[in-house]
Amino acid sequence: MEKGQFEILIIEDDESQSSALKEALQRQGFSVSTEKDPDKAVKNSKFKNYHLSIVDCMLPKQNGVDVAKKLYRDSHNEMATIFVSGVFKDPKFIENTVNSVDALKFFSKPFNIEELIATVTSEYERIAGEEHLTAIHSLMTRSDSSNQDKISTVNNSNTLHGLDLPHIYSLFSQSNLSGILTVKYSERRTYKVWFSDGNISRVESNDKDSFFGTLLVEYGFATLKDVKKSLANQEQKKLGEKLIDSNAISPHAIKIVYKEQMYIRLSKSIKNQFVDVHFEDKKINLDDIYINKEEIIHQQSDWLLSKM
Repeated sequence: MEKGQFEILIIEDDESQSSALKEALQRQGFSVSTEKDPDKAVKNSKFKNYHLSIVDCMLPKQNGVDVAKKLYRDSHNEMATIFVSGVFKDPKFIENTVNSVDALKFFSKPFNIEELIATVTSEYERIAGEEHLTAIHSLMTRSDSSNQDKISTVNNSNTLHGLDLPHIYSLFSQSNLSGILTVKYSERRTYKVWFSDGNISRVESNDKDSFFGTLLVEYGFATLKDVKKSLANQEQKKLGEKLIDSNAISPHAIKIVYKEQMYIRLSKSIKNQFVDVHFEDKKINLDDIYINKEEIIHQQSDWLLSKM
């Protein structure tokens, strides 16, 4: 869902307040309608699918709380609500009002408009994220969706959440896709997941901590002294290669630890943040060490439980 498709209804009899709110929200890209007559607002809501209403508790002819209840009921409890008021300050009234329609927030006038915009934006992101996740879930269960459909759905999603990634990893795995999935977070943390016929053959990250040496020590394959000595070695080789060359570890240890390193990076890629995701469809050769399709599907449940 684009921001321009997110419909907001402002019910406010103070025209200056209504205009200021409308302009501020439209600047953020939202679609905004205003109405000062509560009866017209309720009537119009039956012909337009509003996602959120901002309602003044004190309206002409009737109580704004009752208007919000009608809107909430008519939307089958799906329309989000924000209350504003310059009159009602009693904490008990505010609590009861919020609970009456499961409102997002109650703002007492004068309020910080940036805080209200942040509340609206959070609700938009929640709905947009749910829509994209629903599309992904649908693709996972539809037998007639092609691999190109799956790639297009992911690449064309304007808003994806890091908690969607377990579903995407599983979707690409079950679809036997080959290519590189790039995951970018706003703090410039990037992950690249290499798929080969549904198997994950490589996971790269710009995280400076590789965990490799730590895992070798934790698994008992190498001593901390050996790891530090190899890290101090200036040869242009990977840590594992240096340790093998010095007879500090056996080659089979590298495979075990490298695979565990991939699991850790995949887990760290799943965050409670919004994320940009892009999949490049290309042929990827399967490395000697990889996470197979069955392991990915099994791991999906663990990721969802631990992250959510």
